Amino acid sequence: EMVHGLLYKEKTAQEQSKTSTAKTIPQAIQNNPKLNMVVISVPGDYAADEAHSALDHDLNVMIFSDNVSIEDERKLKEKAVKKGLLMMGPDCGTAIINGCGLGFANTVKKGPIGIVGASGTGIQELTVLLDRLGLGISHAIGTGGRDLKKEIGGISMKHSLSLLDQDPDTTLIALISKPPDKDVLPDLMTHINTLKTPIVICFLGSDQTNPGRASVTMTSSLTECVLKIAKTLNFSSSALRFPDVPSIQWASFQDKVVGLFCGGTLCAEAQLIMDNNHTFIDFGDDDYTKGRPHPMIDPTLRNDAFLHYGQLKTTAILLFDIVLGYGSHPDPAGNLSPILKQLNAQKTPPILIASVCGTELDHPTYSHQVHQLKQNNVIVAPSNAFAAQMATTLLTKRTVLHPC
Repeated sequence: EMVHGLLYKEKTAQEQSKTSTAKTIPQAIQNNPKLNMVVISVPGDYAADEAHSALDHDLNVMIFSDNVSIEDERKLKEKAVKKGLLMMGPDCGTAIINGCGLGFANTVKKGPIGIVGASGTGIQELTVLLDRLGLGISHAIGTGGRDLKKEIGGISMKHSLSLLDQDPDTTLIALISKPPDKDVLPDLMTHINTLKTPIVICFLGSDQTNPGRASVTMTSSLTECVLKIAKTLNFSSSALRFPDVPSIQWASFQDKVVGLFCGGTLCAEAQLIMDNNHTFIDFGDDDYTKGRPHPMIDPTLRNDAFLHYGQLKTTAILLFDIVLGYGSHPDPAGNLSPILKQLNAQKTPPILIASVCGTELDHPTYSHQVHQLKQNNVIVAPSNAFAAQMATTLLTKRTVLHPC
């Protein structure tokens, strides 16, 4: 009953049509006493106070804001668990609760797979790849990127896993994160082994292979995670196959891969698949978003980097992501198109490899963005991990042309 109340709160037609002009959480509750979720997106210095107010009023919380102290995060999460409430964040970029996308989220099918993730674009990639296979999700719960650090101890991760384990509409759970702190991992795995629902875990780049029970599966990339889920559910994965890789001829001085990413987890995944001899930049990192919108909204900084690195003679491959969904740029591939045309006009242009994180129900659609990219000689991989693997394969197979 608690799970149903948290994740499946229904609204009457009157409540759905009622608009709120409240300036505070108490005012919003007064306007509509049946509210049960608040999304907080204010400067980090104020976010914790607003979250405490929400929890005190028995509201579930998603903190989109970053720059909240880790001490405040722990206090908020401890309070939420004690009250039986969801506490997503701080710095939680994506969630989907009962079909409703919060933050950056894609329009995906509903189904039996519940997701808990310490990563926004990781959740997005997982949900869209599942959607492409015809699989849907019950809920996708974000914890914020620091939840599995020693200072937090996986408080929200364990609570969210328990909620999904009790949810009758969730028959399989996917857990995605960078590898937890070594002091957090044993307690997390102990908790996972008490749950009854089958779980597929993706700790990016991890070699963790001993989950403890047969119904827990370990993977190391988001694509591998999706393929394992499909296999567990006896679902066809033919729509997600590693593509043929062409042989490419480069000038002898072209030997570097440059990864320019909007999604932090997508950047980390690609970097783990390749090696440290190449350049990877996450434009969603705090260093690039202070005082300016996220690159999924405003791609200006990344566009500038495309020109800079694309014109360097040593750049063999430009590897990048296109991320669609609520709140994102209305046409990221179209916005990038003039720059790609300029790079393709060079005497020794870099090879362009991308993946598109989106579905046919997003605006713009996945196929629309893929078409625009292919018009600009971009090799579009079926997933982010496959894009990085294609880059690695191309470098291995490359034929060197000596310039005149």
